[in-house]
Amino acid sequence: MMRSIKPINIFAAISLVIGLAACGGPDVSKDGDEVSIETEKGSMKVSETLKPEQMPFGFAVLPGATSKGVMSTKNEDGESQIVTLETDKSMEDTAEFYKKEAEAKGFKIESETSVDNGKMIIGKSDRGEDISFVISKETSDAATQILIMGGKNKK
Repeated sequence: MMRSIKPINIFAAISLVIGLAACGGPDVSKDGDEVSIETEKGSMKVSETLKPEQMPFGFAVLPGATSKGVMSTKNEDGESQIVTLETDKSMEDTAEFYKKEAEAKGFKIESETSVDNGKMIIGKSDRGEDISFVISKETSDAATQILIMGGKNKK
């Protein structure tokens, strides 16, 4: 049985990165709740607050959903975004919303998997972009968790 995805604990990740940075190495900066890390190999930004431009490939935020965490990375191989949202909408309505969004943005749905408490949708575009949606709900009265992962390799 699939276990539900818990929202990313952004502050624990930020604390760990800041602690490691204090030992020397990457440049770390903070702006509000966003922490940026720059190294010679690439960059990473982590925050709890979602800005619309942080959604992978310009996808819309499901109306009424709230942000639980955002992470984006860039390096010589490509870039990726991970967004965690929470909503009171059903898994089915949430999955249908993002499936339609993906198809409208030129993604071909390659895989759809459903189990009692979760759904996964995976798509790929002709532009070499990958998108995945993991939608889960631990109990019938729990909020629906949405994990959106988008990425594009340069190679």
